[in-house]
Amino acid sequence: MPKWVFHHTAGSFTAEEKRRIAQGMTKIYIGVGLPAFYCHTHFIELQPENIYAGGENPSALTTVSIYHVARSFDTKEIQDMFFQGLDDVLRPILKPKGIEWESAIYEGSLEYWRINGLIPPAMGSDLEKKWAKENRVTDEEELLRNQTGP
Repeated sequence: MPKWVFHHTAGSFTAEEKRRIAQGMTKIYIGVGLPAFYCHTHFIELQPENIYAGGENPSALTTVSIYHVARSFDTKEIQDMFFQGLDDVLRPILKPKGIEWESAIYEGSLEYWRINGLIPPAMGSDLEKKWAKENRVTDEEELLRNQTGP
């Protein structure tokens, strides 16, 4: 599960810009084999009195919390490719508008990840490829029967 959560000053993004970011984000992950439905993008608007940087109310700021569970960065090269992709998605929208941004990645353990209560299929497995092709959970009843543990 990659999830990008934007906490931002109210009015920072149009609906079209949010859509472009969500689609750009999804493109990064499907490019490495993740099913598109694993990808989530949330935008949380904050009124001026509810967002501070350095003790001041910024006129245009977003923080991006990126949560990774489905995959992690195995090498510096993969990490660099990810940050380039992130920049390619965000910079064309944020920089022209004068929006300052800060991002951080939080990685979780696969053992604590579930989709519809199911343990997701192994990375690169035939079932994960099927999920990616169909863009949804499949074989749910069989998975529930064979799942060990909660």
